[in-house]
Amino acid sequence: MKKARILIVEDEAIIAMEIENQLQSLGYEVTSVVNTGEKAVEKTEADQPDLILMDIRIKGDKDGIDTAEKIRNKFGIPVIFSTAYLDEERIERAKITMPFGYVLKPIQERDLKVTLEMALYVAKIDAERKKAEDKTIQFGQILEDSLNEIYIFDNHNLIFSQVNRGARENLQYSIEELKKMTPLDIKPEHTTESFNKLVEPLLGGKEKVVRFNTVHERKDKTRYQVTVNLQLVSYESSLFFVAIIKDITDSVRAEKAMRESEEKYRELFKTMVLGIVYQNADGSIIDANPAAERILGLSLDQMQGRTSMDPRWKAIHEDGSDFPGDTHPGMEALKTGKKVNNVVMGVFHPQKEEHRWININAVPKFREGESTPYENYATFEDITELKKGKE
Repeated sequence: MKKARILIVEDEAIIAMEIENQLQSLGYEVTSVVNTGEKAVEKTEADQPDLILMDIRIKGDKDGIDTAEKIRNKFGIPVIFSTAYLDEERIERAKITMPFGYVLKPIQERDLKVTLEMALYVAKIDAERKKAEDKTIQFGQILEDSLNEIYIFDNHNLIFSQVNRGARENLQYSIEELKKMTPLDIKPEHTTESFNKLVEPLLGGKEKVVRFNTVHERKDKTRYQVTVNLQLVSYESSLFFVAIIKDITDSVRAEKAMRESEEKYRELFKTMVLGIVYQNADGSIIDANPAAERILGLSLDQMQGRTSMDPRWKAIHEDGSDFPGDTHPGMEALKTGKKVNNVVMGVFHPQKEEHRWININAVPKFREGESTPYENYATFEDITELKKGKE
């Protein structure tokens, strides 16, 4: 079986390496790893991958969303976004690119596997649909059995001439009822004027396909969200609209749940009094919350890439002796695969020019079925004032 070929766009070298290893272990072929939008476009054209795993925040003039839009328009290759945080503005911008999914950082191999499989499957179905659109107009068995809703309607009176099984079942109308209806009857927020405006690019020859999201209303008045691909086709000297419609209600709900979960996590992460630091498998810091920045006297940018063995920490034991970096609780947790609790150590605070005392706990994280940690997170509190009070 031919391996699916994937292009990675990630500007953090260590994260990119980890993603590459994950993809290879899942049986995929990595065509290239790039760190800017410009390189992503170049490699997409050169490699022709089956799918692109795109970090939303990348270096260069164009971020991941702008780059995905360019790639979609130019090559039509599906994109999955990877991100540590999605705000509302980015969600709305990302929708325009019609992504095939999202994975949240730190990326879990199981989540990555499911998202990739679904994206490749949908991409395959989508490619087959587009091929069918290019080669046939007649409403044959392929269209009838499609999982998508498919409508063909006249350019002048907009009356449905053909409607497939998926549309009939979703809308709960019979074929006889539907052949007396128009798109305006199943799209409650549309008017004749708004529909005419939608199809202007098709009628004027400016666009071959118009894509948009809308809401359909069933016979029982319940509604569901859909993505519409609308095309104008010439057949036997007549013009017909062909609409291929995908029910996206579940994906919209999942996206909303993902966003809400991410927002709750980020809010808790940002507001906790305890410092929290995430390290990858080699001990390099990949994320830290505001409390950690305050306690350690360093910004996240200054911490990222540092390991526990960095001499700039000037770590010491309670007796003032040096605290070797390789015995740091985070490194111990990664090395042994076991939790390390309640270790007291002094860490140099550059602004206060003194050692601040912390009580730290480290917890290794594992992927399903693996015995070696791929990540560690440490939580710690500043106990400097408490120690001073005891002296």
